[in-house]
Amino acid sequence: MMQAMIFAAGLGTRLRPLTDNKPKALVEMGGKPLIEYAMDHFYAEGARRIVVNVHHFANQVVEYLQRNGKNMWPEAEILISDESGRLLDTGGGLVKALPFFDKNEPIVVGNADVICDAPLAELLDMHKRIHNDATLLTRVRESTRQLLFDDMHYLCGWINKSSGKIKGDVNISDVPQYKQQAFCGIHIIEPSLVEEMKEEMGEVFGIMDGYLKLCQSKDIMNIELTKEYHWFDVGTTEKLQKAYNFFHKS
Repeated sequence: MMQAMIFAAGLGTRLRPLTDNKPKALVEMGGKPLIEYAMDHFYAEGARRIVVNVHHFANQVVEYLQRNGKNMWPEAEILISDESGRLLDTGGGLVKALPFFDKNEPIVVGNADVICDAPLAELLDMHKRIHNDATLLTRVRESTRQLLFDDMHYLCGWINKSSGKIKGDVNISDVPQYKQQAFCGIHIIEPSLVEEMKEEMGEVFGIMDGYLKLCQSKDIMNIELTKEYHWFDVGTTEKLQKAYNFFHKS
């Protein structure tokens, strides 16, 4: 059984004014809430335990899932990780949700503001065959923030190409030797690595900072999402419109 988590707790500031009275997860594209795109994708790929974290207008997300869950995703166990009292960022949110998961199975993680048709079941099978601690879905695309991988696809660092800031065990002079790819917001992680991140990072942290902290001692690799699959970040009003235009071509 695939177990999964969808991050839906963000404040959605980049989507204002659409998020002035609703959470980012319930912003609609073509009359369909963003959370529904993510749920449909994970469910179609075999996820039968899906944890959704909530914070901003948390009760609206909970009510939506309670009202629609059994009809739309009848075989799924949908669980809520409540962060309404304190927003924990992506890494901290995963740590808080860990008790909901089988500790012996990897967790497939995604974002409510990403629309994608990646073959999650295939990625999960590959992750298990390689015995990774984490597998990150990446793509060659324009982005100021790029992850750095060596020739064996292991994560080594991160660079902000605008500021020149780097993270991980890399030097700025060595950056050209690494493969640069942008993170797609979808990843597979072993619960044991989440536990270790908790010890290293504390209660509130971004998941990518956790990966970069531990990438020298853990097997954290990437799989590239090829162009045959669609991927859209819909975290801003402009990007939401771009995705809408693509899916609703006349």
